[in-house]
Amino acid sequence: MKQRWSLNIKGFGKIQSAKVEVAPMVLFVGENNTGKSYLVSLLWGVLALGRGLFPKDPPSSEAYKTCASRLHPGVDAMVDADFQQALIDWFNMLLKQRKAELVREIFSFSTLSIDHLSISDYQRQKPLQIKWEPKSTEVASRFSAGKDYVRFPYVTEGTLSEAEKYRMVQYLCWKLLMDDLSAPLFPMGAMAAGRRVEGETLYLPAARSGFMLTYPSLTAELMEAWGGRKISSTFTLPVVRFLQGLTENRRSKNAKLADIADDLEQTILCGRVVSQEGPINQYLYQAEGSHAGLPYHVASSLVGELSPIIIFLRSSIRYRSMIIEEPEAHLHPAMQKRLACALSRIVSRGVPVWCTTHSETVFQQINNLIKLAAHPNRQALMQHYGYTKDDLLQPMSL
Repeated sequence: MKQRWSLNIKGFGKIQSAKVEVAPMVLFVGENNTGKSYLVSLLWGVLALGRGLFPKDPPSSEAYKTCASRLHPGVDAMVDADFQQALIDWFNMLLKQRKAELVREIFSFSTLSIDHLSISDYQRQKPLQIKWEPKSTEVASRFSAGKDYVRFPYVTEGTLSEAEKYRMVQYLCWKLLMDDLSAPLFPMGAMAAGRRVEGETLYLPAARSGFMLTYPSLTAELMEAWGGRKISSTFTLPVVRFLQGLTENRRSKNAKLADIADDLEQTILCGRVVSQEGPINQYLYQAEGSHAGLPYHVASSLVGELSPIIIFLRSSIRYRSMIIEEPEAHLHPAMQKRLACALSRIVSRGVPVWCTTHSETVFQQINNLIKLAAHPNRQALMQHYGYTKDDLLQPMSL
């Protein structure tokens, strides 16, 4: 991760006050019914829906004007600490103004409220650089971005319209905060209402075995969203996106996490997930040594809980971060340790993972993988306990 920040929440359901640091791996540990799912759903909403907070037209607020005044067309520059804070202050103002609307959209619940929502403690590995690309008025061009820069088109001797400058400030703000965590502000292709976009944070809800049993019928009520209509559902929006993903998923030969899915099938599932692609995909479980696929109502709950993780690890659907509720559900402690190694490998491939969990085994195993990465006798211990280098979780700091 190139950037780190904290999400501050107050007066939200049972949560009086919380501060969530967005790091490469986060475990939300706590008793039942204490607000873990609320927190991760809210985090998902900020990452996935935050682009919708920006007003359609250039705002007149002082917070925005401060940001716009620091953008100097044609002059390459770094986003210094003052400019960085101005962008964060503006985004926090938008969160303050539209937090109630955001919460209602995430949870599909009109009376749910929140007292405070903001971002703080921002850090970045390297300053973000603004580059300008000269162009003629006749040549169309678009914004682009690299690891630590954004590039804007600029007509030499020309002046930016307020609308153009506003789009640039929006783009810069979103890049600064969400960079390698979520989809870009202006995703490629048409973005229909109610549909996920490439790069959006993947959300895997709890009780996945139940969804695998019933998702084709559940998806029927969401089909109206395929035409761009507003979704009306009894599910929270991250769960809706999960169901859409199961429906639209296509297995990809180029999925960068496919080998982790293969390992989970071999070491935990003892079989494989078979997908039958169509208007609404169908999924079956095929046990080792069998030539027949089993529907999920005659497979174990372990299969139902783990299958969605495997499906999305080798999916054509792209995501820049992943939220998994209770990844250890229905797993024996020995299998939980293997799953923790898989989560570590996902993080090491550059995909942040945030999990809710009730498992001391998962928590302890993640801690062990971090300690082992820095242990002076690492090689001997890895050989003794059967770990590989890819299993280890490197401590990360800015």
